[in-house]
Amino acid sequence: DFNFAHIPIGVLSQVYETFSHQWDETHAEETSVYYTPRSLAKLLVEEAFAGVKNAAEAVVLDPACGAGVFLVLAFRRLVREYWAKNGNRPDTRAIQRILYKQLRGFEVSESALRLSALSLYISAIEVNATQRPPKALKFPSPLRGEVLFAFGQQETDMKRGFVLGSLGPDVPRSFNASFDIVVTNPPWKRLRPTSQNQERRAEEKKRLVAINAEFTAITRRALIGRGCADLACDYTNPDYNPDLPFLWRATEWCKSGGIIAMALPGRIILKQSDIGKAARKTIVQGLTITGILNGSDLEKTPVWPKMDLPFMLLFARNAVPKDDQHFHFVTPMRENRLSSRGVFRLDYKAAD
Repeated sequence: DFNFAHIPIGVLSQVYETFSHQWDETHAEETSVYYTPRSLAKLLVEEAFAGVKNAAEAVVLDPACGAGVFLVLAFRRLVREYWAKNGNRPDTRAIQRILYKQLRGFEVSESALRLSALSLYISAIEVNATQRPPKALKFPSPLRGEVLFAFGQQETDMKRGFVLGSLGPDVPRSFNASFDIVVTNPPWKRLRPTSQNQERRAEEKKRLVAINAEFTAITRRALIGRGCADLACDYTNPDYNPDLPFLWRATEWCKSGGIIAMALPGRIILKQSDIGKAARKTIVQGLTITGILNGSDLEKTPVWPKMDLPFMLLFARNAVPKDDQHFHFVTPMRENRLSSRGVFRLDYKAAD
């Protein structure tokens, strides 16, 4: 009934978010189920690819892939890069090689993984010049276990609320240093107990303390692994937030010198508490940031529907910065004529 030649694939991410919140609003809130608008996802993907030397061969990871908007955009970009490099449109075999060899997605939600698979299957058919006969388009094997991976589902079955998922020990170490690009919108929501029952609330607090300790351990391990033991020794993950552990875990998944691009909460650059300043200092000293788009003036606009928090887009190279490292920082101003249509202006003169 639906022709995806006319319906953007990204609409599946919106379907997933809407369904999740209608079906189980509390769990969706706890696990930060919010889709990334396609325009922002595209900006992250396109800028990430701009930093890769051999873009046609890039291997891309989204460690919190949701319904797959980043993977679909990366897939389409890889097909385009193949075409530009080889001078001819990729055939079915080449398209499927790109799909199975150059894309990886991690997720804890079964429904999200199924939508992500559907998005990728549809995209693979759409970019194929030869769509007849249909049997010629048959995929060699399921995407699950080769492209899309479920981590933390057993923990999800056992407990409500946030689970470590791809931050947990289930992820094989063979994925470390495997990716040219890590691009994602990880969970942001601060972990808090939700039960009104005092006994259960005490149990939740105990569990969240253990999770935050794991967040801290992940970051310290990543910092030590990149020779920043001085930053690691006193580091504590701020305020039970799950976003920074994804950033530091990405430094382990990404190849040395690879690109990390993430949509993150603006509090990372805005927070003025001692622990917030320390976390920001650690990022600046432990990661080669190349650019930050500060979207704090665009919150509560159609640029990111239903987003009531300041956000930022961060771009970095996976390396410890040199002493003279600089990066571009730009804050798009809210222009109602544009933001009401979900777009914004990037003015190079406003970049510091």
